Formats: sequence, structure tokens, C-alpha cells
Amino acid sequence: MFILLSTLLLAQPSKTTKSSTGYEMVLIPAGTFMMGSPKNELQRGEDEQEHEVTLNHNFYIGKFEVTQDIWEQYLPNRSRFRGPRLPISDLTWFDAVSFVNAMSEKEGLEKCYVVSPNSVKWKKGYACNGYRLPSEAEWEYATKGGDEGIGGVLDEVAWTKNNSGKTTHPVGEKKPNGFGLYDTLGNVWEWVWDLHKDYPSTALIDPVGAKKGKFRIRRGGGYSTGAKRIRIADRYALNPENRHSFLGIRVVRTAKK
Repeated sequence: MFILLSTLLLAQPSKTTKSSTGYEMVLIPAGTFMMGSPKNELQRGEDEQEHEVTLNHNFYIGKFEVTQDIWEQYLPNRSRFRGPRLPISDLTWFDAVSFVNAMSEKEGLEKCYVVSPNSVKWKKGYACNGYRLPSEAEWEYATKGGDEGIGGVLDEVAWTKNNSGKTTHPVGEKKPNGFGLYDTLGNVWEWVWDLHKDYPSTALIDPVGAKKGKFRIRRGGGYSTGAKRIRIADRYALNPENRHSFLGIRVVRTAKK
């Protein structure tokens, strides 16, 4: 299986940063891209209508999925498979929100999420300077990898049901995409911010998902996912209280232009 990509990105990232606890992040430049799948590539039953998206902000995104050695500096580790460089897993969406807020607090940054018993609100949206979950648009934009994209055989870039041996693997063992990000496909699915809604046909600027709903989105596929589901445009709505050994996170933070 081959992954062929093209985007409207013109720039490649030239800067990286690290949190005080060692979480590595790569700068992704603002830009415009086509999100979703063209009509001739739409999978039956999938909500992936292609539409233009512009992200007007630069942002940092994790070079790797959050690993257990990073997670354990903030919250208890519930992962089924254990190892310091294995991706964290078996976390709810609410656990993920608690984690990024804890990261922000440790760094003296603004907490991006206001958590109450019945809701989580994204304070200030993309203008928040703390750590947060990627929006679905940020995740897809970064995963497409810029001009270089993700090229080659799927086994070279992702741990899937076909090659994982039914377990997660240490991050960074597969080839990176054009932005230098590892495991954006495979290993573990990644929680993102968005509540599920159907894609529009019109162009969007800095989308943040639905205002109301129940299910949150996960992206990227995992170690137990079949190759046909390991696609950049594939999206899956899930109860935010669910925990699975194939589900983890990658963290972002808005950067100054």
C-alpha cells in the first residue's frame, strides 16, 4: 500500500522546542490545504467531504506521540503495554484534557481548557498560549507533512495490525513525514479536540469543530487497525469516556507568527 500526498504548503518547519519535562515539538507554519477526501476517493459510509481549510496561526505539535515517561510526570499511567518510550494509552479524552492543562500549569502558561463537571470549554481558542489537544484540522494539516508529505510503503511509516505483533512500539522507529513527525499514522490513535460534525462543502478558516455534541474525534489509526483504515483523512467519533490500549495523544501549542 502506498500513501501519496500533495498540499498547498510552501514552507518547511525550521524550529523545534522542548517542554521542561522533555516533550519535543516541531513548528508547523500557517497555511491552506485541502482537508478530507476527493469524491473519487471517498470510502463508503465515511464523512470526509473534501473542503479547503486555512490555518492562520503557526503552531507547535509533538514530534512524537506522548510517551509514558512524559505522562508519568503529571498523571498515573494506565497503559496496558508498559515502557518509558511507548506511547501513553488507555486514557479518556478527559484524561487528555487534564494532562495538557497540567503541562501548561507546570510551564507557567495559560490553561487552555476550563473544566466543569458537565463541560470542557476551550478558552480563547487558538489564541491560548498553553498546551492543548490539536484541532482536527491542525492534526490533518501536520500529518500531511508539507511538500514532502508521507511517501512510501505503509509498513515503513506505521505500526498496524499487519506488522505490530498486537502491541504498541517505542515512538520514532518508523520513518517521519515531511515535517519530521513520527507515528502520525499507526501505533496509537490520537485524541483531538473536536466534537464530531459532518464536514461542510465550503472553505473554513481556523475551524474548531462542532459547538454541541457528545462524541470526540480520534485520528491516525493504531497498532490493531487494519491497513485499509490507516488513512490520513480517516476520522472516527468516539465516546470521550472510553479507554483503549490503541488510543493515545499528541500535544500542540499555538506559536507566535
